[in-house]
Amino acid sequence: MSDLWKELLSREAPALDGILELNRVRVTRDVSNMEVSFYASRLLTGDEIINIRNAFAGALTGTRISIIISYSALSGDVRASIKNYIPFLTEALAHSQPACRGFLSNAEWRLDNDRLTIKTEKESDAVYLKANEIPARLRKIMKDLFGIECETEVLVNAGSMFITPQMTAMDAETSEVISQMFDD
Repeated sequence: MSDLWKELLSREAPALDGILELNRVRVTRDVSNMEVSFYASRLLTGDEIINIRNAFAGALTGTRISIIISYSALSGDVRASIKNYIPFLTEALAHSQPACRGFLSNAEWRLDNDRLTIKTEKESDAVYLKANEIPARLRKIMKDLFGIECETEVLVNAGSMFITPQMTAMDAETSEVISQMFDD
């Protein structure tokens, strides 16, 4: 595909000149499907990705085009300031799980030492996110898009203190012991 992709995009999406680097192209034998993977030096909007797909689809009529974007060049910035990427990550998750948007936008995010922590204000928010496998999905997005392998966890923020599942279990045991003391 050499530099033909650059010519195609310079005509159809000139704003992306210098932003993309071709990673790989996969085409089925019958040319019915094509997957084009790029590295991007900045976050792309949904419209920009659609423009890329449409440029290839226009040049290859009858071929189903899939565009894959990797932002591995941004991994250092993501690690340094995850807060700047929360809206992007939230939208990436909301693409397949729209209801998570509200839970994630009200949460506190932190990325330290390859551990991404999302703190919610309410236990019900944490339960929803865990039940819908948001930590696993987020871990996959971080790896696929930014090349960052990290553990993800959802915790409940009680003031300035985390409530972990282990602490919740301890609280339940403590409550049981206290109630048994008064029942005797």
